[in-house]
Amino acid sequence: MTRWVGGNRQIRLLRTAGYLHLGTEANSRWGEPRGGVRFFSYPRGRRDVGIALLEAGEDWMCEHGYTRAVCFPQPWKLSHYAFPHAYVLDGLDHIQALLRVHGYEKSGDEVFLDWFDMDPPSPPPVNELDVLVEIQETPGTDSRPDLTIQARHRNRRCQHSAISTAYDNDRAFLFYSNHGYRVVDLTYEFTKTLV
Repeated sequence: MTRWVGGNRQIRLLRTAGYLHLGTEANSRWGEPRGGVRFFSYPRGRRDVGIALLEAGEDWMCEHGYTRAVCFPQPWKLSHYAFPHAYVLDGLDHIQALLRVHGYEKSGDEVFLDWFDMDPPSPPPVNELDVLVEIQETPGTDSRPDLTIQARHRNRRCQHSAISTAYDNDRAFLFYSNHGYRVVDLTYEFTKTLV
């Protein structure tokens, strides 16, 4: 963008066209240090920007001796981006496609489920149970946080719930999806051998 200032002088204002945040990980499931992309973003339709950022990032990782690259790893992604266990979201399909075209392969996945307008069943009346339930609420952390949290949320009538699990955790995925949750996003980690 160029803006005119005064009679014949101009100042060139630079705009950020994309963003690539790199990091490193010394201990990993592969047993070797990895370079990594913590976050990667560029506007749809600006593949040239995405390619330039990705290639510059890979060059930096190679110059620093990293032989593997990982994109959007769970342990060290940026916290503002998504839930703690998210990788790169399906909604960023242009990022996923660019990574795949450049030799990255899926190495992890997480499914996210929501339960909108949830109406959890009420607990059975205490007289039908063979136990005595005693809920003690005290300020701060108490000895029975689960009972306290459930009692407080039941009074507030929570409307929505969200949960995630690894895509290949078949038992959890089956349980959640049959209990009322619906899939709202799939996220993927990508890795590539650089040299």
